[in-house]
Amino acid sequence: MPNKSPQPTGISSVTSHQPHSNRPAAGLDVRLESRTPTDSMTNRVPCTRCRAEILPATASKYHGRCASCSKRSGLKIIWQYVLAVFGIIGIVISTPFVAVGYGVRMLWRRFRFPFDRRELFSAISAVHIDHRIASSYLLGVINGYFDASPIFLGWGRNRSAIEGRNDGGRLFRGEICISDIPTYRTPLTGRPPQGVRYTTNTTQG
Repeated sequence: MPNKSPQPTGISSVTSHQPHSNRPAAGLDVRLESRTPTDSMTNRVPCTRCRAEILPATASKYHGRCASCSKRSGLKIIWQYVLAVFGIIGIVISTPFVAVGYGVRMLWRRFRFPFDRRELFSAISAVHIDHRIASSYLLGVINGYFDASPIFLGWGRNRSAIEGRNDGGRLFRGEICISDIPTYRTPLTGRPPQGVRYTTNTTQG
């Protein structure tokens, strides 16, 4: 019988290619390198708002905040702008109604004032010659009468209106008569200087 040459087995074939099996595939090198932690991933920084640990790249993108806090901050800013716009619209819409209401109240007070306004204005003008001062004094008397104003203890730019309010409050409470107005006998003339504020003399009258 002819001698048969031995056939290569699977073990010998594997051992013949063993030097090549020690070299990892190129794709495997990339995967291993991608899983290797870097300094930018390990050195995390806290969020300036919620103190959560975030990547430096995230902190740089959102100005020191995490993505969630940055989103909430943006929504808050938008909501503040919306409220400001609605506030301005509300002021613009309500201003005419406030002005009309104030005008109606002043007309009602003028007509409901139980004393002769012309005679009272003449009496005030005899002391305070300036027409604007006398008109302001009379308006203060009318408002003080309906508001039952107490003695004014603060300060204000318009001295005549303050003294008029004091007289109107005294008149309503029966402390003085209509003929006693104006109780402030020192003539007030012209406009007060800009920035000057007066304090009433509560002991006078």
